[in-house]
Amino acid sequence: MTHQRLSENVKVYAIYNETGDPKFPHDKLRPFMFIWRNREYRVQNITYVWRETQGQAEVYHFTVSDGANVFELAYNAKALDWTITGTYAE
Repeated sequence: MTHQRLSENVKVYAIYNETGDPKFPHDKLRPFMFIWRNREYRVQNITYVWRETQGQAEVYHFTVSDGANVFELAYNAKALDWTITGTYAE
């Protein structure tokens, strides 16, 4: 399996659920589709989620799969933007 590091802005469609557990704010936000390099990807699975602090911003990382490929998406809660930070391929 190969991993490619990236840092490109992507358009992400996500569901925000106000009733998520306040201890785990990432439970409130779930990406379900993104557009990267003019191609649409539908998220079938979210396999891993973690949060980190970058300066004053909280950044939520999501490892997602479209059923064929695995991607890492990051949401910067201060800048309100999404970035694709990596891909995994066989």
